[in-house]
Amino acid sequence: MARAEKALELTVAAPNKPGELAKILKALADGGVNLRAYTAYVDGEFGYLKAVASDVEAAKQALSAAGYHFTEKPVLLVVTDDTVGAGGLLLDELGAAASVAAAIASAGLSVGHSHGSSAGGSQALLVFNTNDNDAALKAING
Repeated sequence: MARAEKALELTVAAPNKPGELAKILKALADGGVNLRAYTAYVDGEFGYLKAVASDVEAAKQALSAAGYHFTEKPVLLVVTDDTVGAGGLLLDELGAAASVAAAIASAGLSVGHSHGSSAGGSQALLVFNTNDNDAALKAING
């Protein structure tokens, strides 16, 4: 069963050079920040880290103290069952991530971005940004 909650996702842009991701993650770790979810990618000359922290204010302080600029975007964190199947994230026939995406779509909403992870345990954590997170929250939680 999926359960969604509101969260803030911080996005840090930094030069695409070796070690930059490690520096950002170390700044967060040195600030005592626990990351609930993150994704990192490169687009041209810049690398990006999208992170959802347990303590957003601590994350902002740690990033600022290390000289990083960031933007904030509201997202939904979805904790759902993760049963072993075709690559994980499988719930019934549709799949956990697909079930959440279908709930969002059935409410007439669009997904701006999403990422998720499972460590092979009993739960998966999914991150969704939609064009109306309040409506998506209702659609997911029922």
